[in-house]
Amino acid sequence: MTMTNSPLKLDTSLPTNAEPSPDEESGFDVIYPPEQSLIDACVHCGFCLPTCPSYRVIGKENDSPRGRIYLMDAINKGEAPLSLASVKHFDTCLGCLACTTACPSGVQYDKLIANVRPQIQRNHPRSLPEKALRQLIFPYFPILIVSVFCLHPWLCTKSLVSQS
Repeated sequence: MTMTNSPLKLDTSLPTNAEPSPDEESGFDVIYPPEQSLIDACVHCGFCLPTCPSYRVIGKENDSPRGRIYLMDAINKGEAPLSLASVKHFDTCLGCLACTTACPSGVQYDKLIANVRPQIQRNHPRSLPEKALRQLIFPYFPILIVSVFCLHPWLCTKSLVSQS
């Protein structure tokens, strides 16, 4: 087995990254795409991998911050489409930003994912049930977590005690 010094690259020849269908956009639009300079700040070291909950559960590179950054880079450069496959990888990001604190290069993943999500909203069609679910749940998601968590006084008290 030979080792190469070339950096890892997203394999854009995979079937999930095939040419976009007529109803899919070919990439990000011009309204605030992820900045290439922020993408290039990633040195692909992998320190973000163990901190990412979606990567730890799913175990696939494209469901990690590093994989999503590779995907953003490929879409920005026109090497991959903003397809259903790529959108699924961005959707698995919980937005916890644990990767940001683990990153020794200071990659501003929060700004990157914050620019990608509106791109998906504008350029990727979602089914009616998915749109309804997102409109019903996501605006209230933080409130739901707090209210469910604090429904039981013992849980709320225990969390407050552990934080102090």
